[in-house]
This record gives sequence, structure tokens and C-alpha cells, in this order.
Amino acid sequence: MTAVEMSALVVVACAAFDHDFPQVAERLAAMLAPHVADAHVHIGPDSEFPDGESYAELPHAVIGKKIVICQSLSSAVGGSVNHSLMSLLTTIRGYREYGAAQITVFVPYLAYSRQDRQMPGQRRPTTAQLVAEMLAVAGVDRMIAINSGASGRLGDLYSPVPLSFLETDTFFFQTLLDETEGDAVIVAPDRGARAQARRIAARLHLSIAYADKHRIDAETVRVRLSDSDALRGHRRAIIVDDLVCSAGSVEKVIEALRFAGVSSARIVAPHLRLTATGAARLTELSAAGALERVDGLDSAPTGVALEGVHRHPFLDFLGPALVTELVTALRAVMLA
Repeated sequence: MTAVEMSALVVVACAAFDHDFPQVAERLAAMLAPHVADAHVHIGPDSEFPDGESYAELPHAVIGKKIVICQSLSSAVGGSVNHSLMSLLTTIRGYREYGAAQITVFVPYLAYSRQDRQMPGQRRPTTAQLVAEMLAVAGVDRMIAINSGASGRLGDLYSPVPLSFLETDTFFFQTLLDETEGDAVIVAPDRGARAQARRIAARLHLSIAYADKHRIDAETVRVRLSDSDALRGHRRAIIVDDLVCSAGSVEKVIEALRFAGVSSARIVAPHLRLTATGAARLTELSAAGALERVDGLDSAPTGVALEGVHRHPFLDFLGPALVTELVTALRAVMLA
């Protein structure tokens, strides 16, 4: 398919996205330019009235154009994730009502993704599915996000809107190159992390150990190492996870590792969505000498800056994969 057949494209940065990731929309448009006839950028079409209600106002006509809307669902802009979600919904509806041919949404971190199932003993709704249904009603044709675990289950919940995930293996491999064939052991903190942990351990030629996690409430977990023998002879651990938020899981994993004889740990996770509790826990672990460093992408900015916590630009690691997904989405609509 030629660039002319792909026609015009508009990359939209909602206000929260532009705040959290300055110039990323422009960089993304430049990366997409070879694949389209023409690429433009709209910055911050969403805003709010004095009473706090969200609205969107398009800066230019978009009839017949393909739209890529980028939004951050972790931003403090507007005071909450809910505000950013509502801004995204109004922006989608604005472009749909004014004649966009196709709308693809990219969110680095997919909010509400942890509320993807009913839990025994709790009466909480499957909010991830509710978000998917709202996005579909607003007018989205396709969603793209950075993988945050449970991708298969989320894909099913997002059946009203096709959902694609950017895999994060490249980030792990490049971040951990200095650990190749070292003395560390890869640790999967729960069952959901095991498949990726096995790939990382195989690529880096490292041993692997597993932990089992039981969540008691939103910030409390119980952890047990399922195979302590795998830790013998290892003084360091690399915990690979998809998301660190309250840090309750990694805190308990590190406690179990130290009890088993591992003296220090390093954490690598694509999403660092640290709460105040999470920041305090990581600070305490670091001060105690139990935590060497934390590496993650900048996919979920929270405004919390900690010594030893390193956030890497997601576009540097996942830019080519994101462009591939976007071009695939655009071509799929053309062929439909």
C-alpha cells in the first residue's frame, strides 16, 4: 500500500499526554510520516469549563481523516485519572462527530486494567470492561497500550474495541544487558509474570525462581517462594514485574528473598505508577540495602521522583513497535 493510499493522518495529543510526554506527539508524527500522505499534529483539543466539566474543541476540520489520539491515563493534570479518561472520551466523540474516518487511541498505561475480573469475597464490578464499553460508545475503532499483564483477559474484555499491546521484552533485554550470564537470579513475583520471566532468563542465560502471591487487599499481599532451591548460590535477585504501584508485592518478595539468603535485589517493570505508600516502601528497602535500583518506562508519570528509581522514555524502546501497530491499524481499516 502506498503512502497516498494511506491518505492524511492527524496525531492528537490530549492535554494530559502533552503535559506528561512533551514533544512525543510530534516525534510520533515524524515517525509515521513515511507511511502516510500527510501528517499533522493537534495539541490539547481537550479542556474544561470553570465548573470542571470536560469538553473538546477541534482546531481544524477532520472530515475523512484518520486520527491517532494519544492520552495519558496516569497524569495529575485535572487531579485524577478519571478526569483524564473523561477528557479522552470527549476528545474521541469530538473527532467522531466531526467526520473522522477512523480513530485509533494510544495510551501508554491502560488505566483500570487491574479491575479485570471479579474476586472471591469481594463485590467489585469488572470496571475494565465498563471502560472498554464507554470507549466503544465514544467512537474508538482500535486501542493500543503498553502491555501491563493479563493481556489475554483484557483482550476479551475489550471485545467492543480491538485492543493491541506493545510487548516489553525489548525493554527488559536492553535494560538488563549488563546482567548477562552474571550471578543474579531472575524472580517472577507472581504467576502472571512467569512467562516473561522465563523469556528474560533464557535470553540472559540466568537462573529463575518463582514466587506465589495472594492479595489480601489493595495494598497488602502475602508472598511465598515456590522453589527456594533455585536461589542457592545467588546473592542478588532481579525481580521482573509488569507494574509497581503500592510496592506491597515486591516488598514481600524481597523479604522472602532475604530470608532465603539473597542479600539484594533489583526491580525492573515497564510501569512505575508509584503511590505515596509505594514510594515510602521503596525508599525504606533502599535505605536498608535490600534494593539496589528500580528501572521502568516513563509510561505512568506520577510526579514522584526517588533516588535509585530510573524512568526511561517509552518511545526510545517501543517507538518502532508502536509505529508498526499504528500502520497496521490504518491499513486494516483501508482493507475492511
